[in-house]
Amino acid sequence: MYEWFTGGEKLAPLLAGIRARDNADIPTAPGACIDHGFVADASGTFQEIFGAGIHLPSFPDVSFSVDSNKRATVDDTNGVGLLASIAEQKKNLGARYPKLTTLREGKRTVGVWQGEESLVRRADGTHDFEWEAVGKERSTLHPAWINAKMFSKVAANRIGAADTASLSDDEAIALWNRLLDGVRFRVNAPPTQTGAPVTVRSGEVTPLSGMWRASLPSGHPQAAWVASKSSIVRKQGMPMVSFGLLPADEALVVWTWMGEASE
Repeated sequence: MYEWFTGGEKLAPLLAGIRARDNADIPTAPGACIDHGFVADASGTFQEIFGAGIHLPSFPDVSFSVDSNKRATVDDTNGVGLLASIAEQKKNLGARYPKLTTLREGKRTVGVWQGEESLVRRADGTHDFEWEAVGKERSTLHPAWINAKMFSKVAANRIGAADTASLSDDEAIALWNRLLDGVRFRVNAPPTQTGAPVTVRSGEVTPLSGMWRASLPSGHPQAAWVASKSSIVRKQGMPMVSFGLLPADEALVVWTWMGEASE
């Protein structure tokens, strides 16, 4: 049973789109998966805050989780990246900052999201790994905030409560790389395509609002030139722009929908 306590008539479209779902079922329609359910929603107008965790039977002391917030506040200090935030904590706490062994730290791109990671080992042997991307687009494909964490030495849902960590530093990093590189958002647009791409030719009516990128067949003499051009934003119903190529060449240009544009 699902219950909504607030929202009133604003939630009517979501209520109309809810259905039961086996947790192994992966819908192809736009919307949100919830436990044993699916909420169809192609509008992208609702606030979306999601979290998911993975339990690894082979490593019972390891926890891995991912959280995202589509419309998080990213202004002022809320838009500071992970490494800048850590540096600020070190500055404020001084000698009181925990003694940590840094295993790896720096920029890390995951899928289409440019973020930062900090992999440390606490004094008690707990692996404390974190990756975070802060953006400003606030679209489904580019939420304002995405965060992933992995801890070892977890017991009874408490970090550091286990007697020892089941993974060495190298093993923990290898597992982190494997899990983090598998994170993606299931959006029906490149690079997380789940269905046929949405395309349009130059001059045709644009079927969806958002970002569009052009391409020519790989063997075409001007394919690299067209590919080097930035994506453009077009609204649904507008004619797609043309490059001004010769008619025979322009007819080969394919515009592919890349997802929602910045709000």
